Amino acid sequence: MVVWCWVAGLVIWIAEVDRGYQLKSSQVSVLALLLILRDWSCPILKPCGTLSSFIRPRLDSPIGRFSLDFMLLANYIYLGVSLALSNDMREFIWYAIRAIPFANYFDEFILENKDEALRIRGQGGILITLCSFATNNTVATLLDFENFIFNDVYPNGSTKRALWQSFDHLADMLIPGMKLGVNHKTGQNWSLTARLTSNILNSGAFTLEWTPNGLLELFIKHRGVVHWKCGVLYDFNVVSNGDEVLSHV
Repeated sequence: MVVWCWVAGLVIWIAEVDRGYQLKSSQVSVLALLLILRDWSCPILKPCGTLSSFIRPRLDSPIGRFSLDFMLLANYIYLGVSLALSNDMREFIWYAIRAIPFANYFDEFILENKDEALRIRGQGGILITLCSFATNNTVATLLDFENFIFNDVYPNGSTKRALWQSFDHLADMLIPGMKLGVNHKTGQNWSLTARLTSNILNSGAFTLEWTPNGLLELFIKHRGVVHWKCGVLYDFNVVSNGDEVLSHV
């Protein structure tokens, strides 16, 4: 939504100049500022809303500590949640996808909430579909505790159900609120996967996960083969409710 605020301001300026009107630049600036402020503090992607890799600002959480954004690294682009360390420094702590290769820096990538799906579109069309459900009344929200969640909502805006959330799709970092474990009923497995290198965030060879046999052991696997196991657990908060066995922070 914020992306289109910027575009709307520029379109108004171009249209008025083309028609020969003497519109003061201060009027355009005030109008653009009002459009930006309208959605600046709104951490949601509404139906038909988009987030572009070209245009700022980012999709911010309500207090502004976390942001959802695209990041260029090496020859890949990533969509993730970053933490503000200072006014000019941010650290990405979660990635919605591992990587999308791109040919040059002029390629634009867009996160869009439309046509019953949350997906990433590139120059050649749809690249990644994060979530798809048969409902058009959806909003994507970045919360203050770092979770990026895609909700089905009622007409009044209240949440009906969560369709997808970043906390169910772990990358290489376990942050407060995330789970590490197994849901034996649904087959959901929450595990950490190491990045390939410090600068290439593609999936590497190592994973950290719970053993699925109920023995309450943590394993480190190398390409699917057990490389290390913890044995007796210490200082873990373990939850077992019949369906799920997990550790969380």
